[in-house]
Amino acid sequence: FNIQKHPFSFADTMRTLENIYRPICENKGVELVIENRLDGNVEIFTDQVRLNQILFNLVSNAVKFTPSGCVCLHAELEQFYGADNSVLVVEISDTGIGIESDKLDEMFEPFVQEEATTTREYGGSGLGLTIVKNLVDMLDGDVQVRSQKWQGTTFVVTLPVKDRERVLAPLDSSQRVKPAELFDESLKVLLVEDNHTNAFILKAFCTKYKMQVDWAKDGLEAMEFLKDHSYDLLLMDNQLP
Repeated sequence: FNIQKHPFSFADTMRTLENIYRPICENKGVELVIENRLDGNVEIFTDQVRLNQILFNLVSNAVKFTPSGCVCLHAELEQFYGADNSVLVVEISDTGIGIESDKLDEMFEPFVQEEATTTREYGGSGLGLTIVKNLVDMLDGDVQVRSQKWQGTTFVVTLPVKDRERVLAPLDSSQRVKPAELFDESLKVLLVEDNHTNAFILKAFCTKYKMQVDWAKDGLEAMEFLKDHSYDLLLMDNQLP
């Protein structure tokens, strides 16, 4: 992974996250609560892409393992070293199925699975939490988890950031790039994913960038699509049978 830090609006990240996950939560009958204590005009200085990956992985995981109740995200800045040096603290909690206490130390290892019945119903955590841990480490931060089986899980991410009080200058309309204009032509994508929640999220991302998406739920269905169509991009779950 490459780290490229720059100032950006954390509020924009929260809006994007909410736009993607609120429809998913509503479809599941799960409440999504977002508490952003950062002022709307505040910029933070870190790697925006990597922060997005961290938060989206954790929220996706929370939604995936929460059949009812709520998923909550709380964010705030804490100052420890001076006016220009702060720590971003993001807490993501859910009322989902929770994690056995003897599994907590293994949660950031690749492809850690719960017992067979849980894995069949919800799937495993795959590489998502491993990626989160690696990215947090690369940003000189920390991630902690606490959980009780059938009571829910909480992840707390802390990341050092700078430029707390810088105000975003509005972009001139000529500087704004629409997502659909990032590519010279609309890309055709074959999405192979057996988890409906993950597929919904990926389709939302692709649609935002005006990509045409065909969704196959397994390898056999993907082969049928490939017989009759050609694609510019293949997105595939690496845990598919």
